[in-house]
Amino acid sequence: MGQYFRVYNLTNNNSAATIPSTINFGLPWVKNLHKYDEEDQISIFKDIIKDNNWKETDKLKAKGDYGDVVSYENGKLSNSFEEEAEDYEVSE
Repeated sequence: MGQYFRVYNLTNNNSAATIPSTINFGLPWVKNLHKYDEEDQISIFKDIIKDNNWKETDKLKAKGDYGDVVSYENGKLSNSFEEEAEDYEVSE
């Protein structure tokens, strides 16, 4: 089945990506983001930034529904796990 990741722009008032992603058949989330290699993850984040008219310097966080988190800032990735995988408050 897999883990679905919703991408949030922490720089831009925690707004969530709403533009359909080419990665997941036109849906605004990414399936199994944590399983892609680093190069592909960076490419996915860059596509999301472009599609949502965000800035390259924005801090993004993708939260999976099982607690895995992939963060992107200034071209760098970091991975973590949040026990409570609650959604951020978002303004869409």
